[in-house]
Amino acid sequence: MAGNETGRVKVAHNLYRRADSPNLYVVWHQGGRKRWKSTGITSLKEAKRLRDEFLGRLRASGLTRDERVTYEQLRQVYINHCTVRDRAASLETFLDTRSKHLDDFFAGMRAIEIPLSGAIARYIARRKREGGSNASINREMQVLGQMFRLAADDEHRLVSRGLVPQIRKLEEPAPRKGIVNDKQFVEIMGNLPEWARPAIMAISITGWRVNAVLSRRRNDVDEETGFLVLNREASKNRTEYKWPLVGDLGDLVRGQLAQIQRDELKLRRRFHGCFITMASASHTKHCAIIAGEPPGRLAIRVS
Repeated sequence: MAGNETGRVKVAHNLYRRADSPNLYVVWHQGGRKRWKSTGITSLKEAKRLRDEFLGRLRASGLTRDERVTYEQLRQVYINHCTVRDRAASLETFLDTRSKHLDDFFAGMRAIEIPLSGAIARYIARRKREGGSNASINREMQVLGQMFRLAADDEHRLVSRGLVPQIRKLEEPAPRKGIVNDKQFVEIMGNLPEWARPAIMAISITGWRVNAVLSRRRNDVDEETGFLVLNREASKNRTEYKWPLVGDLGDLVRGQLAQIQRDELKLRRRFHGCFITMASASHTKHCAIIAGEPPGRLAIRVS
Protein backbone atom coordinates (compact mmCIF):
# COMPACT_ATOMS: atom_id res chain seq x y z
CA MET A 1 0.00 0.00 0.00
CA ALA A 2 1.41 3.40 -0.88
CA GLY A 3 0.46 7.02 -0.41
CA ASN A 4 1.63 10.15 1.35
CA GLU A 5 2.26 11.22 4.92
CA THR A 6 -0.80 13.41 5.47
CA GLY A 7 -2.74 12.55 8.66
CA ARG A 8 -0.07 10.28 10.12
CA VAL A 9 1.86 10.46 13.38
CA LYS A 10 5.57 9.70 13.48
CA VAL A 11 6.38 7.09 16.13
CA ALA A 12 9.98 6.26 15.17
CA HIS A 13 12.52 6.88 12.45
CA ASN A 14 10.82 6.05 9.11
CA LEU A 15 7.76 4.70 10.98
CA TYR A 16 4.33 6.34 11.13
CA ARG A 17 0.93 5.46 12.52
CA ARG A 18 -2.25 6.32 10.63
CA ALA A 19 -5.38 7.62 12.35
CA ASP A 20 -7.71 5.16 10.62
CA SER A 21 -5.51 2.07 11.06
CA PRO A 22 -3.75 0.44 14.01
CA ASN A 23 -0.90 -0.76 11.75
CA LEU A 24 2.45 0.96 11.48
CA TYR A 25 3.83 2.22 8.16
CA VAL A 26 7.34 2.47 6.77
CA VAL A 27 8.06 5.83 5.09
CA TRP A 28 10.99 6.58 2.80
CA HIS A 29 12.05 9.03 0.09
CA GLN A 30 12.35 8.11 -3.56
CA GLY A 31 12.58 10.39 -6.57
CA GLY A 32 12.01 13.47 -4.43
CA ARG A 33 8.73 12.07 -3.07
CA LYS A 34 7.73 10.34 0.15
CA ARG A 35 6.57 6.75 -0.18
CA TRP A 36 4.92 4.59 2.45
CA LYS A 37 4.19 0.90 2.97
CA SER A 38 2.10 -0.85 5.60
CA THR A 39 3.95 -3.27 7.89
CA GLY A 40 0.66 -5.06 8.61
CA ILE A 41 1.40 -5.14 12.35
CA THR A 42 0.86 -2.94 15.42
CA SER A 43 3.92 -3.92 17.47
CA LEU A 44 6.53 -1.15 17.38
CA LYS A 45 9.35 -3.61 18.02
CA GLU A 46 8.34 -5.89 15.16
CA ALA A 47 7.64 -2.90 12.90
CA LYS A 48 11.18 -1.64 13.46
CA ARG A 49 12.56 -5.03 12.48
CA LEU A 50 10.45 -5.12 9.32
CA ARG A 51 11.45 -1.52 8.56
CA ASP A 52 15.14 -2.34 8.78
CA GLU A 53 14.74 -5.43 6.58
CA PHE A 54 12.69 -3.55 3.98
CA LEU A 55 14.96 -0.51 3.78
CA GLY A 56 17.98 -2.81 3.71
CA ARG A 57 16.59 -4.61 0.66
CA LEU A 58 15.98 -1.26 -1.03
CA ARG A 59 19.52 -0.12 -0.42
CA ALA A 60 20.92 -3.46 -1.59
CA SER A 61 18.97 -3.45 -4.84
CA GLY A 62 19.47 0.25 -5.48
CA LEU A 63 15.92 0.30 -6.82
CA THR A 64 12.53 0.92 -5.24
CA ARG A 65 9.52 -1.22 -6.05
CA ASP A 66 8.31 1.18 -8.76
CA GLU A 67 11.75 1.17 -10.35
CA ARG A 68 11.93 -2.62 -10.49
CA VAL A 69 8.58 -3.22 -12.23
CA THR A 70 8.69 -3.39 -16.03
CA TYR A 71 6.15 -2.82 -18.79
CA GLU A 72 6.08 -6.57 -19.41
CA GLN A 73 4.88 -7.14 -15.84
CA LEU A 74 2.12 -4.56 -16.28
CA ARG A 75 1.13 -6.23 -19.53
CA GLN A 76 0.91 -9.64 -17.86
CA VAL A 77 -1.29 -8.23 -15.08
CA TYR A 78 -3.73 -6.99 -17.72
CA ILE A 79 -3.74 -10.34 -19.55
CA ASN A 80 -4.31 -12.20 -16.28
CA HIS A 81 -7.14 -9.84 -15.38
CA CYS A 82 -8.93 -10.44 -18.70
CA THR A 83 -8.44 -14.20 -18.35
CA VAL A 84 -9.71 -14.43 -14.77
CA ARG A 85 -12.68 -12.14 -15.44
CA ASP A 86 -13.64 -14.05 -18.63
CA ARG A 87 -13.17 -10.99 -20.83
CA ALA A 88 -12.19 -12.96 -23.90
CA ALA A 89 -13.28 -10.26 -26.35
CA SER A 90 -11.13 -7.60 -24.63
CA LEU A 91 -8.16 -9.96 -24.50
CA GLU A 92 -8.43 -10.91 -28.17
CA THR A 93 -8.71 -7.27 -29.21
CA PHE A 94 -5.64 -6.45 -27.13
CA LEU A 95 -3.56 -9.31 -28.49
CA ASP A 96 -4.71 -8.81 -32.09
CA THR A 97 -4.40 -5.03 -32.36
CA ARG A 98 -3.59 -2.91 -29.31
CA SER A 99 -0.56 -4.86 -28.12
CA LYS A 100 1.21 -4.60 -31.47
CA HIS A 101 1.60 -0.86 -31.06
CA LEU A 102 2.04 -0.75 -27.27
CA ASP A 103 4.59 -3.59 -27.16
CA ASP A 104 6.64 -2.14 -30.00
CA PHE A 105 7.08 1.17 -28.16
CA PHE A 106 7.08 0.34 -24.43
CA ALA A 107 8.80 -3.07 -24.44
CA GLY A 108 11.78 -3.11 -22.08
CA MET A 109 10.79 0.09 -20.27
CA ARG A 110 10.52 0.25 -16.50
CA ALA A 111 7.07 1.19 -15.24
CA ILE A 112 8.35 4.35 -13.58
CA GLU A 113 9.78 5.63 -16.87
CA ILE A 114 6.46 5.49 -18.73
CA PRO A 115 4.58 8.29 -16.88
CA LEU A 116 7.62 10.28 -15.67
CA SER A 117 9.81 10.48 -18.79
CA GLY A 118 7.33 11.82 -21.34
CA ALA A 119 7.08 8.42 -23.02
CA ILE A 120 3.29 8.62 -23.28
CA ALA A 121 3.41 11.91 -25.19
CA ARG A 122 6.07 10.48 -27.50
CA TYR A 123 3.95 7.40 -28.11
CA ILE A 124 0.90 9.48 -29.04
CA ALA A 125 2.98 11.63 -31.40
CA ARG A 126 4.43 8.54 -33.06
CA ARG A 127 1.01 6.93 -33.52
CA LYS A 128 -0.29 10.14 -35.09
CA ARG A 129 2.63 10.14 -37.52
CA GLU A 130 1.81 6.55 -38.39
CA GLY A 131 -1.73 7.57 -39.27
CA GLY A 132 -3.48 6.20 -36.19
CA SER A 133 -6.91 7.68 -35.56
CA ASN A 134 -7.68 9.55 -32.34
CA ALA A 135 -10.19 6.86 -31.42
CA SER A 136 -7.62 4.06 -31.83
CA ILE A 137 -4.99 5.95 -29.84
CA ASN A 138 -7.53 6.63 -27.07
CA ARG A 139 -8.36 2.93 -26.83
CA GLU A 140 -4.65 2.07 -26.63
CA MET A 141 -4.07 4.64 -23.90
CA GLN A 142 -7.12 3.33 -22.07
CA VAL A 143 -5.53 -0.13 -21.98
CA LEU A 144 -2.19 1.30 -20.82
CA GLY A 145 -3.91 3.21 -18.03
CA GLN A 146 -5.78 0.08 -16.99
CA MET A 147 -2.50 -1.82 -16.80
CA PHE A 148 -1.24 0.70 -14.24
CA ARG A 149 -4.51 0.81 -12.28
CA LEU A 150 -4.61 -2.97 -11.99
CA ALA A 151 -0.93 -3.12 -10.98
CA ALA A 152 -1.58 -0.51 -8.26
CA ASP A 153 -4.72 -2.06 -6.77
CA ASP A 154 -4.79 -3.97 -3.50
CA GLU A 155 -4.83 -7.30 -5.33
CA HIS A 156 -1.45 -6.77 -7.03
CA ARG A 157 0.41 -3.86 -5.37
CA LEU A 158 3.13 -3.89 -7.99
CA VAL A 159 3.37 -0.09 -8.22
CA SER A 160 2.25 2.80 -6.05
CA ARG A 161 -1.02 4.52 -6.86
CA GLY A 162 0.82 7.78 -7.40
CA LEU A 163 2.45 6.26 -10.47
CA VAL A 164 -0.84 5.69 -12.31
CA PRO A 165 -0.75 8.14 -15.25
CA GLN A 166 -3.50 10.65 -15.92
CA ILE A 167 -3.86 10.58 -19.71
CA ARG A 168 -5.97 13.18 -21.50
CA LYS A 169 -8.11 11.75 -24.27
CA LEU A 170 -7.74 13.04 -27.80
CA GLU A 171 -10.80 14.60 -29.35
CA GLU A 172 -12.84 12.10 -31.33
CA PRO A 173 -15.33 12.78 -34.13
CA ALA A 174 -18.94 13.08 -33.09
CA PRO A 175 -21.04 9.89 -33.48
CA ARG A 176 -22.53 9.41 -36.91
CA LYS A 177 -25.94 10.99 -37.29
CA GLY A 178 -28.79 10.69 -39.72
CA ILE A 179 -31.14 7.90 -40.73
CA VAL A 180 -32.69 6.84 -44.00
CA ASN A 181 -36.46 6.48 -44.03
CA ASP A 182 -38.26 3.73 -45.94
CA LYS A 183 -39.03 5.92 -48.93
CA GLN A 184 -35.42 7.09 -49.27
CA PHE A 185 -34.15 3.51 -48.92
CA VAL A 186 -36.42 2.35 -51.75
CA GLU A 187 -35.10 5.17 -53.93
CA ILE A 188 -31.49 4.25 -53.10
CA MET A 189 -32.06 0.58 -53.91
CA GLY A 190 -33.70 1.55 -57.19
CA ASN A 191 -30.61 3.47 -58.27
CA LEU A 192 -28.13 0.74 -57.36
CA PRO A 193 -26.85 -1.83 -59.87
CA GLU A 194 -28.39 -5.25 -59.39
CA TRP A 195 -25.17 -6.83 -58.11
CA ALA A 196 -24.94 -4.34 -55.20
CA ARG A 197 -28.51 -4.64 -53.93
CA PRO A 198 -28.18 -7.88 -51.90
CA ALA A 199 -25.27 -6.51 -49.85
CA ILE A 200 -26.98 -3.19 -49.12
CA MET A 201 -30.20 -4.97 -48.18
CA ALA A 202 -28.37 -7.34 -45.83
CA ILE A 203 -26.51 -4.44 -44.17
CA SER A 204 -29.80 -2.60 -43.70
CA ILE A 205 -31.50 -5.64 -42.12
CA THR A 206 -28.72 -6.83 -39.81
CA GLY A 207 -26.91 -3.58 -39.01
CA TRP A 208 -23.61 -5.43 -39.45
CA ARG A 209 -20.57 -3.67 -40.84
CA VAL A 210 -19.83 -3.76 -44.57
CA ASN A 211 -16.89 -6.17 -44.30
CA ALA A 212 -18.82 -8.40 -41.92
CA VAL A 213 -21.62 -8.81 -44.48
CA LEU A 214 -19.38 -9.18 -47.53
CA SER A 215 -17.19 -11.82 -45.91
CA ARG A 216 -20.06 -14.24 -45.18
CA ARG A 217 -19.57 -17.57 -46.99
CA ARG A 218 -21.68 -20.62 -47.52
CA ASN A 219 -20.36 -22.33 -44.41
CA ASP A 220 -21.60 -19.31 -42.40
CA VAL A 221 -25.17 -20.30 -43.25
CA ASP A 222 -26.47 -22.74 -40.65
CA GLU A 223 -29.37 -24.22 -42.58
CA GLU A 224 -30.13 -26.76 -39.87
CA THR A 225 -30.90 -24.14 -37.21
CA GLY A 226 -31.76 -21.39 -39.67
CA PHE A 227 -29.18 -18.70 -38.90
CA LEU A 228 -26.64 -16.57 -40.75
CA VAL A 229 -23.57 -16.57 -38.50
CA LEU A 230 -21.05 -13.78 -37.99
CA ASN A 231 -18.08 -15.51 -36.37
CA ARG A 232 -15.91 -13.87 -33.72
CA GLU A 233 -12.92 -13.51 -36.04
CA ALA A 234 -14.91 -11.32 -38.45
CA SER A 235 -16.68 -9.32 -35.73
CA LYS A 236 -15.03 -6.08 -34.71
CA ASN A 237 -15.79 -6.56 -31.01
CA ARG A 238 -14.86 -10.28 -31.18
CA THR A 239 -18.42 -11.39 -30.36
CA GLU A 240 -20.29 -13.99 -32.39
CA TYR A 241 -23.69 -12.97 -33.76
CA LYS A 242 -26.48 -14.98 -35.35
CA TRP A 243 -29.30 -13.60 -37.50
CA PRO A 244 -32.36 -15.77 -38.15
CA LEU A 245 -33.00 -16.64 -41.77
CA VAL A 246 -36.58 -15.40 -41.79
CA GLY A 247 -38.35 -12.71 -43.76
CA ASP A 248 -36.37 -10.63 -46.24
CA LEU A 249 -32.94 -11.83 -45.09
CA GLY A 250 -33.96 -15.47 -45.39
CA ASP A 251 -35.26 -14.92 -48.91
CA LEU A 252 -32.11 -12.99 -49.82
CA VAL A 253 -29.66 -15.62 -48.55
CA ARG A 254 -31.55 -18.51 -50.09
CA GLY A 255 -31.68 -16.62 -53.38
CA GLN A 256 -27.93 -16.00 -53.27
CA LEU A 257 -27.22 -19.67 -52.54
CA ALA A 258 -29.41 -20.77 -55.44
CA GLN A 259 -27.67 -18.30 -57.77
CA ILE A 260 -24.25 -19.59 -56.73
CA GLN A 261 -25.32 -23.16 -57.50
CA ARG A 262 -26.60 -22.13 -60.93
CA ASP A 263 -23.40 -20.22 -61.72
CA GLU A 264 -21.20 -23.12 -60.62
CA LEU A 265 -23.19 -25.48 -62.83
CA LYS A 266 -22.71 -23.17 -65.81
CA LEU A 267 -18.96 -23.02 -65.14
CA ARG A 268 -18.68 -26.81 -64.96
CA ARG A 269 -20.43 -27.12 -68.27
CA ARG A 270 -18.26 -24.41 -69.79
CA PHE A 271 -15.09 -26.20 -68.74
CA HIS A 272 -16.37 -29.62 -69.86
CA GLY A 273 -17.00 -31.02 -66.39
CA CYS A 274 -13.66 -30.00 -64.85
CA PHE A 275 -13.79 -29.49 -61.11
CA ILE A 276 -13.72 -25.77 -60.34
CA THR A 277 -12.44 -24.41 -57.02
CA MET A 278 -13.43 -20.88 -56.13
CA ALA A 279 -10.70 -18.38 -55.28
CA SER A 280 -10.09 -17.58 -51.62
CA ALA A 281 -10.69 -13.81 -51.85
CA SER A 282 -13.64 -13.05 -49.60
CA HIS A 283 -15.31 -10.37 -51.72
CA THR A 284 -15.52 -12.07 -55.12
CA LYS A 285 -19.03 -12.79 -56.25
CA HIS A 286 -19.03 -16.56 -55.99
CA CYS A 287 -16.91 -16.91 -52.86
CA ALA A 288 -19.26 -14.83 -50.74
CA ILE A 289 -22.91 -15.42 -49.95
CA ILE A 290 -23.77 -11.73 -50.27
CA ALA A 291 -21.41 -10.18 -52.77
CA GLY A 292 -20.48 -6.54 -53.07
CA GLU A 293 -18.57 -6.71 -56.34
CA PRO A 294 -19.90 -6.42 -59.90
CA PRO A 295 -20.06 -9.58 -62.03
CA GLY A 296 -17.13 -10.29 -64.33
CA ARG A 297 -14.56 -10.24 -61.53
CA LEU A 298 -14.83 -13.92 -60.73
CA ALA A 299 -11.43 -15.48 -60.07
CA ILE A 300 -11.46 -19.24 -60.68
CA ARG A 301 -8.96 -22.04 -60.66
CA VAL A 302 -9.53 -25.12 -62.81
CA SER A 303 -8.16 -28.38 -61.44
